[in-house]
Amino acid sequence: MLPAANALDKLKEHPVLRHLSLDGVVTFTRLASHLKRDILQPQPIPQSNPSIPPAVLPLPIMNFLGASLGMSTDDIDDCWDILQDYVWEIPVVPLSSTDFHLFKQFGWPCGLTAISIYPPDDCCMNINCPNNQPLKKEYHKKAVVYTIDSGVQPAWNTSLYCPKCHTSYHNNYSVSKGLRTYYPGLPKLIQVGEHQFVETRVANHWRALMLYGWFSASNASRLFKSTMTDGDYFQPYEWGLSDTLTTNHVWDSFVILSLPSKRKIIITCI
Repeated sequence: MLPAANALDKLKEHPVLRHLSLDGVVTFTRLASHLKRDILQPQPIPQSNPSIPPAVLPLPIMNFLGASLGMSTDDIDDCWDILQDYVWEIPVVPLSSTDFHLFKQFGWPCGLTAISIYPPDDCCMNINCPNNQPLKKEYHKKAVVYTIDSGVQPAWNTSLYCPKCHTSYHNNYSVSKGLRTYYPGLPKLIQVGEHQFVETRVANHWRALMLYGWFSASNASRLFKSTMTDGDYFQPYEWGLSDTLTTNHVWDSFVILSLPSKRKIIITCI
């Protein structure tokens, strides 16, 4: 990996990128590192090694980064060529409020959201399946995510399909031959509806309120709406999905949190 100082030296040698401010460099690396799965998923299989940054960014991501930084896609391509190793190695840091608005203004039209939902692995996890290639058959659905720090967020929910064993992989479970298998452990996001996800921290907060504060599910829902939502940021008509948090969503998160976390849970799909 190029040290950060060497990367900055290369930027200074570029006729356009030399004028990019330090804040612009930080914004580029923060946004790009946040989109690693979105960068990797569209790549051809030979360029899908998760430990190596791909040489080329997908066009929607180039357009988003270019619009966010006021740069052409050619300059974004050059910036990626210089900073890709650094971006791929740094840990993902939380997005700022400005970043969320950049996603809303420039990302949503490109099919990108601040939160992207994927299965935990991009390869088939069936130990009896001979397929060891990254899964590229995918399905996308719009979703809403209830978070503790950023309120209601739009998201794209991506599921992957293995053509060999016919297993479909989702955020916190897989489906094969009519059986839904929940992965061991708790994911960061819990699916509580066809298009609804809850951050595990939020679900834990609701459970504590219900166990120790004698809250009902409806009151937990009302508390979230009154304290953790920004009506100016997320408008249902802009995303095509309601932001309404129902008592069923709260109860479903409670049930999933109560499942044993150290072993797989298998449920027959009806």
